[in-house]
Amino acid sequence: MGSRIGLTNSSAQINIDFLAGISIFLISFLLVVQLVPNLFIPFQGQPVTLHSVGYRTSVILCEDPGWYNLSNATVNISGYNWEDYPNNVSRLGLAKNKSTENLSTPQMLSGSKLFNLTGIYNSSDPGSYSNIQEHLGLTTSYRKYDYNISLVRFDGIPSSYMNGTPFFQIGYSPQSNIDVEKVERIVSFEMYDLPHDYNKTNFSRLNPAIDVVNLPISAYRICIESVNFSGSPSNISINLTNHSGTTYQLMNTTTYLPTDMPVILDLSDELNKYDDLSHKVTITIDYSNIIWYCYSSHAGDLVGDKLAAKLIIQVW
Repeated sequence: MGSRIGLTNSSAQINIDFLAGISIFLISFLLVVQLVPNLFIPFQGQPVTLHSVGYRTSVILCEDPGWYNLSNATVNISGYNWEDYPNNVSRLGLAKNKSTENLSTPQMLSGSKLFNLTGIYNSSDPGSYSNIQEHLGLTTSYRKYDYNISLVRFDGIPSSYMNGTPFFQIGYSPQSNIDVEKVERIVSFEMYDLPHDYNKTNFSRLNPAIDVVNLPISAYRICIESVNFSGSPSNISINLTNHSGTTYQLMNTTTYLPTDMPVILDLSDELNKYDDLSHKVTITIDYSNIIWYCYSSHAGDLVGDKLAAKLIIQVW
């Protein structure tokens, strides 16, 4: 008897429509799984970022004069001049005054506040570090933010007194293996507010006038205010001698009339071109019939009658 060959068997076969349907379902399911959690992100509590902490601290220091509260049995007083009551500080700030419609000096720092905040900080006393940390709002319920705050010139050199000592640098140095947020704010301050942050020298009785200048310097300005004899012209010439004894002419003999006064000669950038390993040059000024002064500073660039620098805030 012969066998039947070619009979079909439909077992263990899957319909193409079923495969397509299940594939679409799985893809849709995965998309929903990915999408749904993201829908609730705006309603979840987010940790405060380092950037917001750094920016907030810079605003407090640059735009707020701070606040103190002093209480005793007979009187309660408070105000902006916290530097007069360093043991009763409620909030630290370096601004010269409160920024308001009628009284505003944006980004103008108070020299007395800079000086007193430096005095509050003691690098060998952890308590002073923590005290400033708290008054700057860097201590929260869930963590403490470390800080380093300094004032530097535009060339990156720390703002300093005329003897070279930095006058505003507080806080710890951040480690290299951690995230650090750095905020820089351009600020200005009165050069008369801080002791020894500038020199004003009257050379009108010395001719030639000789001045030894330490480099690099942030501000060196000659101000010719008037003439000695009305109606008579005045003359001035300026030479520079470096450590090796080489002399350069910075200014040939120039004549000014009384109607030209006052005259301001800014030599800051010019002097720094001659900086060498000695970091010192000698300026010789020959002149006649003028009354003049020389301003110099290592604290910042002279802008009008004010010094400008950068306040650098680092938090981590």
